[in-house]
Amino acid sequence: DFNYSASPVYADGKIYLQSEEGKGVVLKAGKEFQKLAENALEEKSLASYALDDRTIYIRTAEHLYRIGGKSNKAQATDAKEVGVGEPR
Repeated sequence: DFNYSASPVYADGKIYLQSEEGKGVVLKAGKEFQKLAENALEEKSLASYALDDRTIYIRTAEHLYRIGGKSNKAQATDAKEVGVGEPR
């Protein structure tokens, strides 16, 4: 069981969820349940995802992660880049 306090985010036909325990889940939006991906950051996270230009930002207790999008040193010089669906 996981606890969720961050708001879910909808983008590109998908619903993104982040548990307080650092587990990210991606669901396909629709009438039937379909889990598309699951990733564990293994850090406490209470913040909702932030979206910008096909990029997802995830704030945990210790880090800011940037997933997807183009590299942009001016916007996220301290962000860790993690590929969507990559195991950690």
